[in-house]
Amino acid sequence: MSKKPLVIAHRGASGYRPEHTLESYRLGAMQGADIIEPDLVMTSDAVLVARHDIYLGSTTDVSDRSEFADRKRRHGVRDEWYVSDFTLEELKTLRCRQPFAGRSATYDGRFAIPTFAEILILLKELRSQINPDLAVYPETKAPAYHRERGLDMAEALVRELTDHGLNNDSGGVLIQSFEPWILQDLRGQTPHLLVQLVGRDSPLTLAQIAHWADGVGPDKRLVSRQYTEVAHGRGLMVHPYTYRQDQLPDGATSMEDELAEALALGIDGFFTDFPDIGRKVVDAQFS
Repeated sequence: MSKKPLVIAHRGASGYRPEHTLESYRLGAMQGADIIEPDLVMTSDAVLVARHDIYLGSTTDVSDRSEFADRKRRHGVRDEWYVSDFTLEELKTLRCRQPFAGRSATYDGRFAIPTFAEILILLKELRSQINPDLAVYPETKAPAYHRERGLDMAEALVRELTDHGLNNDSGGVLIQSFEPWILQDLRGQTPHLLVQLVGRDSPLTLAQIAHWADGVGPDKRLVSRQYTEVAHGRGLMVHPYTYRQDQLPDGATSMEDELAEALALGIDGFFTDFPDIGRKVVDAQFS
C-alpha cells in the first residue's frame, strides 16, 4: 500500500451511492480510494453481510415490505427490523436506500445487500481492473450482540478470508472493531493488521490499545499533533473517521480544508464518504 495517507472509502463512495452496496465500493475504487470499507453484521443463518448497523430500517425498503411487518421488534430503546432475524435469502429480497438527508436518492431501490463473500470477489475484480493494491477494511459490528445470539463473527470472518485466499501475510486486509475483545481473539487467528476504533467517550488509552492492535481509528475530533505523535510512539497507525463534504465541523469551509489540516497532523489515513475529494487532497499535498 502507498506511503501516502490512505484514502478509505467509508461504506464505499457512500456520498454518491447507497452505502454498503457493491456499486458503492466499485465507485470508491474508481474514485481513487486505497481501501474499501465494509461494516459486517450477520444473518440468522450465520452469513456475514454488509450493513452499517445491526438493523435495516434506515438503509433498506424493509418498512415497505408487508411480508416482514411482523419482524419489527424492540431491542433496547429501538423498534427496528434486525439483520439477525432474517435469513440471507430474505435479506436478498430487500433493496438499499440512501440514509442521509440531502444526498441523492437516484439510486434508491436498485441495489441488493451484499455478502462479505461477494465483496471479496469484487475486490479481486477491482484489483485486476483498477488498482492491484486495493485493500479491504472490514469492521465487525456489535460482535457481543451477535455472540449473544450464537453467531461467531470472528470465526465467520476468518473462514471467509481463508476461503478467498486472503487469510495470509500478503497484506491487503485490515480489520477493525469498537469492541477490543474480538480484536484480541483475532490476533491469534489472522496475520492482518488490527485497528481499534474509539469514540470521543472511549475509556481506552493508546498505551492499552497498543497491546492488541496495530492501529487506532479515532473520532476525528480526538486527533491532534500530540495524539498522532503518542500513537506513533506506541507503534500505532492513526485512521480518523469520518470526513464528509456535507457534514463539515464548525469553522470548516470545505472538506478539502478540513482534510488538509488533518493531514498536517500526521495521520496515516482517513475514512471518508467522498473518496474522490480525499484522493484530490492527498495527491495535492503529497505529490
